[in-house]
Amino acid sequence: MSRRFALAALALLPLTGCSIAARQALTTETTAPARHPSADVSSFCGPDPAAPHWRRQLATLADIGVTAVHGPCRTPPADYSVTAPGSRYASQAEYLTLAAEARLLRMGVVAYDPLFWTDPTAAAAVWGEYIADGTLVAVDLGDEPGWGDMAELDRRAELVRTAGVEPQVIFLNGRLQNVIEQHRALPTACPTSDDYEHNGDALNDAAMLRHEAGCAGIAIDTTGRDLDGDGDRWSVGQIDRVQAAGHRITLFSGVRPDNFPTWDALVDDLGRATPAGLAVKEALK
Repeated sequence: MSRRFALAALALLPLTGCSIAARQALTTETTAPARHPSADVSSFCGPDPAAPHWRRQLATLADIGVTAVHGPCRTPPADYSVTAPGSRYASQAEYLTLAAEARLLRMGVVAYDPLFWTDPTAAAAVWGEYIADGTLVAVDLGDEPGWGDMAELDRRAELVRTAGVEPQVIFLNGRLQNVIEQHRALPTACPTSDDYEHNGDALNDAAMLRHEAGCAGIAIDTTGRDLDGDGDRWSVGQIDRVQAAGHRITLFSGVRPDNFPTWDALVDDLGRATPAGLAVKEALK
């Protein structure tokens, strides 16, 4: 079953070759504290700045061990597509609000902002302080692309990089081999394994991708389902295996997606850690 309308976007961590240290140094005018040099554990979905308790949700995610967040997962419109997602994502202003709060917590953000591929110079000006100090970890290009989307995503990725930020995109397991064979020089952050319905397979896929394409990340499901049949409801056992293998981690989901409010997440609507969040916190120690 496609997750395009289930989660709408499970974006990836910026991977090999995308370190914040390689970006512009923090200027003396910027007073934000220096963060960890990479986003090791990303949370998708992230808090919605329009929600009443989003700041507490963000702080709780930081306490759990999350180092970077995506924006909210809003219900995708009926005509949603990878390259024209409509109202699926937050606005630029909302992402900037999220970034300002995340920086106070020494966290990063992964933002979806079309300005980066329509006018990257303007985008670099808008996001300049967050690019400089590494708060803007990456620019999300979208989720679950089909083969017909690739040329447009390649074009967008090249433009995003001119603004001094790494782009990123996620590919479903069934498409990974074609991506490796046909897009070895794909100008996006390396795709990570996302066979989250078979989490054991995902680890194998990630190992293959690291060998073939230099990738360093993996997505792990934490929505309260024992997807790989090992009795581990929140995949915390896989977190141990992934960390031991040296992969960076994207957790789904940090905050519940709007269109699946019954799914488990790491924090609840009031910003409290859930049983899933507490289990993941223990695994991330």
